[in-house]
Amino acid sequence: MMKKILIWITVLMLVSTASFGVSRYREVQVLLVDDMRITVNGEEQQIKNMDGSTLSPISYQGRTYLPVRAVADLVNYEIRWDGASRTISITSASNGDEEEGSGYASIAAAAYSAGKALSGRDYEALSRLAHPEKGVRFSINGKVEGEVDIVIKKDEFASNDIGGKQYNWGVEDGSPEPMIKSVDAFMSRFNKDFENPVRDGWNERVTGYGIKEQPENSVTVIEGAERLYSGCEFVEFYFEGTSGQEFDWDSYIMVFELYEGQYYLVGILHNYWLI
Repeated sequence: MMKKILIWITVLMLVSTASFGVSRYREVQVLLVDDMRITVNGEEQQIKNMDGSTLSPISYQGRTYLPVRAVADLVNYEIRWDGASRTISITSASNGDEEEGSGYASIAAAAYSAGKALSGRDYEALSRLAHPEKGVRFSINGKVEGEVDIVIKKDEFASNDIGGKQYNWGVEDGSPEPMIKSVDAFMSRFNKDFENPVRDGWNERVTGYGIKEQPENSVTVIEGAERLYSGCEFVEFYFEGTSGQEFDWDSYIMVFELYEGQYYLVGILHNYWLI
C-alpha cells in the first residue's frame, strides 16, 4: 500500500517563448509508493540512488512516476542532463557487441558509471571500467605527475583485499608529508553526487589551474597529461562545499580512452584548493 503520508515536492515547469525559455516552479502533493515490485527481464530489481539508498516511486494525480536515472541504470541506458538547455537525453549505452559489463559505448555512460562506482567504493564496477592494459591512474593536486601517481590495474580492483591496501598517493601541495592511506580511506574524497555537479565540462575544463573559477575561454588542457593521455577524452565535474567558504570546492577530472570500440577509465585527477 502507499504510505499514509503526503509529501511536498517542487516540480520544474518550463514555459517557452519564441526566443527563450523561462522556468518556474510549483509545489504539488504526492504519495510515496513503497509496495511496488519492479522486474527487469523477469528478475526483481530495486531502484536505487547513487549512494545505494533505495528509492520509491511517487503517485501524482492517479499516475505513478519512477526516477528516470535509476530506471535507466537498470536497463543499461545512458542518461545525461544538459543544464544549459534543460534537456534530459536518454540513449542506449551499449551497441550489443561488447563483453557484458566491460567498458561503455559512450563517454557519458562511462563517466556517470565511474562516478557511481567511485562514490560507492564499488571496486568490482571499477574493475570493469578500468582500462584493460593501462589500469587507472590517480592524480592529486589537479595535475598528472607521471613518476608519483598511483596506477591500479584492472585485476587489482578485482582482488578481495583492494580496499585495505596501503599506497603512497603523493604529497599534497602545502603538505610536508606524503599521503599514505588505504584505498578505502583515499576513496572517501570521491563521496560526491556525480549526477548533480554544480557544473561539468565534456572535453572542456570548468576550473582553472588550482582555482575554482571557470576559464573565460575554452580550455582543453590537463596539466602534465600531454604524453600519458594523448588522444583521450575527459569529463570534469565541479562541486562546491557546504561551508560557504570561498576555497571550499572540489573538481574531478575523469579521463577515458577508446579501446576496441569501448570507453575505459584510464585516469582520475582531483583538483581542489590546497594552499
